[in-house]
Amino acid sequence: MKKDLIGWKLGRVVTVVDRGFSSEDNIRYLQRAGGHYIAGEKLSAGKKAVEEVLSYPGRYKTIRENLKTKEVIICNSEARIRYVLVYNPDEATRDKMTRKKHLEHIEAKLQRLKELDGDAHTKTHCRIYSHRVYKQLLEVEAAFRTIKTTLELRPVYHRKEERIKAHVLLCWLALILIQLAEVQTKETWRDLRLELQKLHLIEYKSEDGRVWQRLKITQKQKYIFDTLKLEEPPLIWEICLRKAQKS
Repeated sequence: MKKDLIGWKLGRVVTVVDRGFSSEDNIRYLQRAGGHYIAGEKLSAGKKAVEEVLSYPGRYKTIRENLKTKEVIICNSEARIRYVLVYNPDEATRDKMTRKKHLEHIEAKLQRLKELDGDAHTKTHCRIYSHRVYKQLLEVEAAFRTIKTTLELRPVYHRKEERIKAHVLLCWLALILIQLAEVQTKETWRDLRLELQKLHLIEYKSEDGRVWQRLKITQKQKYIFDTLKLEEPPLIWEICLRKAQKS
């Protein structure tokens, strides 16, 4: 994109990117030819500069209710970088309480686990490890990767605001449907997709015309349709008879 903009002969260009694009190599490329950028940073990425900014002393400035910011300027031999830290007290309190409840719940389960032995200990350990709540915490990042790749949230080719909003909304609805399908069938979306992709539509040709017929549904495919309360695809999709030619 930066190469394409060269031919536009623009003056001061400011590129805005999200956290998935803020690697050192990308940032350096955006600075070529005097370019500027605004980039989101991952707080837990382990970057030395970010850790330095987070530990920087100073008070937050209140912008409005539940919104505080702090500006930090980092100067090095190469460039001057301006960071803006954003803090929401209410959200921080909610996150703290949520973490506390999760930890108390897990600690209680682990404490009860110590009182068990043998098969009971093994089964309880497996049940805790595979519990849906804990698995969902690990699947959050995977969900965002899915929405950016499998569901093709990006790139967005629309220009009008209402079309961009509709595009994002449809991707989120698709992600919700995926989650519902996984919860109800107790199968991963990958396994569901692989199984349903085995169901093909076959075209038969003859002198009398063409017939489109699906393959026989497997037991697992039937389970998926029944569990999700979906109608099975019709056995005969379409029949196209050839018209008799006049003699």
